[in-house]
Amino acid sequence: TVSVSFIVDVDGPSIDLASPPTDYLTSAAQIQLVGTANDEYLDKIFVNSDEIVHTNGQFVKAVDLIEGENQYSIEATDLASNSSTFEGTVVRDSQAPVLIVSSPIEGLFTTASSVVCAGYVSDIHMQELKIENQVVSTQNGNFSHSVNLVEGSQVINFVALDSLSQATVFERTVIRDTLAPEIVVSYPVNGYTTSASTVVFNGTFTEANVSKITVGQTEAQINGNSFVCAVSLVEGQNSFTVTIEDLAGNIQSVEVIVYSQTSAPEITITSPQDQHVTNVNQLQVTG
Repeated sequence: TVSVSFIVDVDGPSIDLASPPTDYLTSAAQIQLVGTANDEYLDKIFVNSDEIVHTNGQFVKAVDLIEGENQYSIEATDLASNSSTFEGTVVRDSQAPVLIVSSPIEGLFTTASSVVCAGYVSDIHMQELKIENQVVSTQNGNFSHSVNLVEGSQVINFVALDSLSQATVFERTVIRDTLAPEIVVSYPVNGYTTSASTVVFNGTFTEANVSKITVGQTEAQINGNSFVCAVSLVEGQNSFTVTIEDLAGNIQSVEVIVYSQTSAPEITITSPQDQHVTNVNQLQVTG
């Protein structure tokens, strides 16, 4: 008599994955698969078809990730050739949001009390956009938000944040200037008379952000806080508007009149007539 004992096992091992959680999102280039395969007759464990080492069913396996969606498979087999499979997905997002600020331009000068901040933001796992620490809504990635301005220079902060706390930070400097520049014409004085066909204007101004100075239609040369400009004259009265404009568009003007007299004066004597003969010792001349 021969006796044979055998075990009937029709169930595959159970697989419990402790980490990562289902549909895990990470910015890392690698994850650790940590879990346990349970079976009294456990044989082998495979991750993505590669056999791995386990200790009484416990396993740890590093898996490299590519950008985007990564699928993994864990298979456990027992001595009866039963098998079980666990499949999961990990998404790698290592890129901070794309943030484009179209308005305002860097270094904008304005007289307005506010400025519109507009642009585009994009991220598959976008969480929020903040402008000056205030959450701003977007529509298909586009945004438009008004920010109040103070007099002088102001840095506006933009922060785009995804669900992995990856941030894109942007700054734009805006200068609000509501004060008109000051200009003084040193030469010529108003009402100046000359026999020349040109006159050279010069003077000084008070403005850190001057755009241009013109005398009539002629643009002046600027050196430091002074200016010089040569202009042509016509015979008689010449009226000039000296204008200074800053980068914000504020304007200040001064009117100067210059008289040009290039020919000698003519004298006409009406009395006495030429070759007049008289016996008086005093004669009145008119003309």
